Amino acid sequence: VEKAAFAGIVTGYEDGTFRPDSSITRAEAVTMLNRLLSRVPTDNNAESFRDIDSHWAKAQITAASNTAEKDGTVMWTTEKKNQFDMYMQYRYSLANTAYKLNTEKKLNVAFIGGSVTAGAGASLADKTSWRARTVEWFRRSYPNCEINQVNAAIGDSYTKYAVYRMDADLLAYDYDLVFVEYAINDSSWYSAESDMETIVYFETLIRRIYEHNPNADIVIVYTIDDKLDRTLPYFSTAAAQEKIAKLYDIPSVNFGRALANYIGDNGYKWADYFSDYVHPNDVGYTYYAAVLTEYLENALNRAENPSALVSKVLPEPSTKKLWYNLTMLEAKEIDLSESKNWALSDDGKYIVPTSDDNELVLKTVGTDLCIAAPRADVMEYSIDGGEVKTMSMNRKPQTLGKNMADGEHVLKIHA
Repeated sequence: VEKAAFAGIVTGYEDGTFRPDSSITRAEAVTMLNRLLSRVPTDNNAESFRDIDSHWAKAQITAASNTAEKDGTVMWTTEKKNQFDMYMQYRYSLANTAYKLNTEKKLNVAFIGGSVTAGAGASLADKTSWRARTVEWFRRSYPNCEINQVNAAIGDSYTKYAVYRMDADLLAYDYDLVFVEYAINDSSWYSAESDMETIVYFETLIRRIYEHNPNADIVIVYTIDDKLDRTLPYFSTAAAQEKIAKLYDIPSVNFGRALANYIGDNGYKWADYFSDYVHPNDVGYTYYAAVLTEYLENALNRAENPSALVSKVLPEPSTKKLWYNLTMLEAKEIDLSESKNWALSDDGKYIVPTSDDNELVLKTVGTDLCIAAPRADVMEYSIDGGEVKTMSMNRKPQTLGKNMADGEHVLKIHA
C-alpha cells in the first residue's frame, strides 16, 4: 500500500484513510489501473455510460473503457503526471540512449559512485540496490535489447579517487549511459576539503567521461543522509555538483531528497527505509529506483529518436585546475626492489609489510602525491627526506604531498 501511494497509484480517501478491509469498487479499480498504465483522462464531454454522469470517476471510467481517440475526440493520453517531478532536472535529452535502445538494440549502462551505488545496506547488492533495480528496469522495459552493466562503484570512495581510477574502472569498458553518484562522499564531513575542491574533481570526471565517448549520456544522482539540513533543495555539495550539471546540461535526479521528504512529511521512521544513517535497506532502494525509473521513463518518452548518435559539445571548463595528468599504480605495478620487508599479497591486490622492521620506498614524478590503503593503522612517512609525519590509513586517497616541484619525488613509508 505504501509503495503504491509513493508511486501515486493510490491516494486514499479525503479523510486520509485507506480502508483496507473495504471491498474495492470498479471505479477505484479502473482509477488505479489508469494510473499504473500512465493513462491520463482528458477533459471532454464524451458519453460513455448513462449511469455515471455525476460519478466522481466518470473521466477515469471513460478513459478506461475507450480507445485513446473515439469519433475525433481524444479520450486519454499517456503523458505521465510526474509524482517526483520536483526532484528531477531533465536538461539534455537522452536521445543517444533512445537511439541505442530503439535502433541498435543494445545499451551498456555504467555506474560510478560510492557505497550507496555499490549497494551497501541491501540484502543482495546485485539484486535489490538502486543500481541493480535500474538495470532490471531497462531489461524489463526493453526485452528485445541487450542490456549490459559496468559497475565501477566502490564504497567509501569519492570523486578525487574516481578521477584516479576511472581509466581502469570505467574508461576501459564500453559505456553508453553513465550514472554518477558522489555528492554525499564529496561532502566536507566525509572527504573533500571544500566545495571548490569538489567542483574541480567532479568537472574533471564529467569531461573525461565525455571526451572518452562523446556519444555517451550522463545522469547525476544525489543520495542523502539523516543529518542533512533540508531547508534548501540541495545540500552544499549537491549544489556544487549542480553547477557543473547546469554548465554541461546534464540531467540530475535528487532521489535521496525525494525519499527523505516522504519519510519526514508522513512521520515515518528513518530505520524503516535505511540500514543506518546513509545506506538504504531493500525498501529504501526500491524507492530510490522508483524515482529514478520515473525519470528514465519520462526522459526516454520525450527523447526524439535521432537517425544517428549525436556527439556532445563541451563548454569551456569552469576552472583551469582540472586534474588530467594522473597516474594510479595498482599494488602489482609497484616496484619493491628498493623497499625493505614489503611484499605483494597472495591475491595480488595489496602490498603488505612482512616485518616490523620495514621501509617502503616509492619513486614517482609529479606535483601531488596521494595514497589509499585498506588498512586501519597509523603509518609514518616522509617525502624527499623531509620531516617524518604520520597518517591514519583508510581507503580514501590521502594527499601526502601537494603543490610540490614538478619532478621526481621519493616517498618512504614505515608501517
